[in-house]
Amino acid sequence: MSRKSARENAFKIIYNCALMKEPPHDMCEYFEETMKDEMWAEASMDKKDMEYMRSVVFGAAEKKNELNEKIAPLLKKWDVARLPKVSLAILQLAIYEIEEVDDVPDRVAVNEAIELAKTYGEDDTYKFINGVLAEYLKNK
Repeated sequence: MSRKSARENAFKIIYNCALMKEPPHDMCEYFEETMKDEMWAEASMDKKDMEYMRSVVFGAAEKKNELNEKIAPLLKKWDVARLPKVSLAILQLAIYEIEEVDDVPDRVAVNEAIELAKTYGEDDTYKFINGVLAEYLKNK
């Protein structure tokens, strides 16, 4: 269907892996078993979108420590371990896309992260995400 849906589902899987302490492989299998469930965005993704979702989920999981090391210095008065899991999952996904996915422009990764924050975060989460990612891009 769309890269947007693949990204949103990737975010949900990254978030659920952190929340439930489950490996990404198990969460991706759960996604495939429950694709018709309302919790997933446009779950009828095509093969290309499924591959993108899986590559981002597995890539972000593999580089989780590196991503967190990149996020940590950008946080003012926060520590990665204390960040809300929604915010951390969004930041990990966005920075992974910025660093590792060549066909996603930086601004697209940031804008999509902001949209995820508006949908799934608290009222001002999107401002926090925007500020952290703007700082990241400035220092990149």
